[in-house]
Amino acid sequence: DGLADRRDELAKFRSAAAGLEIETVTDLGGLVPYRETAFEGFGIPVAAAKLFLTESLLALPGVICLLGRIDGAPACTSMLIQTGTVAGIYWVATHERFRGRGLGAAMTAAAAEAGLPYGAELASLQASRMGRPVYQRMGFETVGTYVDFRRAT
Repeated sequence: DGLADRRDELAKFRSAAAGLEIETVTDLGGLVPYRETAFEGFGIPVAAAKLFLTESLLALPGVICLLGRIDGAPACTSMLIQTGTVAGIYWVATHERFRGRGLGAAMTAAAAEAGLPYGAELASLQASRMGRPVYQRMGFETVGTYVDFRRAT
């Protein structure tokens, strides 16, 4: 099945996240809470966020940043980077206080759906240990793994 064939299934993941409002980030006013939420969700120092998630990135063709809010508060993020027919899904993060509500699946589905108007036929992502079970429930399949090298302490 192609991504377009799974549109209804993706919509179900979005609608299952009660109270979630998803907005497309278009400027610095939206980018600041986006990057803070993404970095807090990953447990990365927020001070570094402005080096990675920039207005220049936001302006690139095929890049769409999505910010999810619960009761107006920034809660979760995802990003689409469209490359040819592939919807690349990045920065799927949920702030710790909002976890366990299906927001990661909803934001993943929203990023995949955002690729459809650009001709996306499939979605691709890299799963963390925390995200892997979510993506498996959504129907993503593991096609490869990375070796993680860390400095001995």
